[in-house]
Amino acid sequence: MIKIDGTDYNVEWVTGTLEQTADILNGENSGRLQGTKSMYLEYIGTFFNTSVQIRRAAACTDAEWDNLYLTLANPVNAHTVVLPFGQGTIETEIYISQVKRKFISRKYGRTLWEKVYDVTFTAIDSQWLAGDEEIKGYSEEA
Repeated sequence: MIKIDGTDYNVEWVTGTLEQTADILNGENSGRLQGTKSMYLEYIGTFFNTSVQIRRAAACTDAEWDNLYLTLANPVNAHTVVLPFGQGTIETEIYISQVKRKFISRKYGRTLWEKVYDVTFTAIDSQWLAGDEEIKGYSEEA
């Protein structure tokens, strides 16, 4: 089960495909100091971005699979998703910068798609602010 925008889908993460990056972004005042040439960093925070393949589970209907694709491809400003993170999960607001699927065939009036979608989730807000001890949305419960 994967939860997106509060809806549980009969899909699963494909083992070995989930990649997370911790993008540590700095503000516009960051840069080299003129006198000492040392680096001054004005942190915005850490943004955890995820690329993953989602696989259709046996219980997922054609309608649910197609609806998931449309949900992922919908150009809205934010989706809420629960992702694997550390030893638990992170619930976060993301936008989807890419979703990809592959056509298999069209037979007997039915279009068949591969049972895997490639998705890139991009964090909207920093999940970890400079100076904070906790990561926003992180839960050790899987």
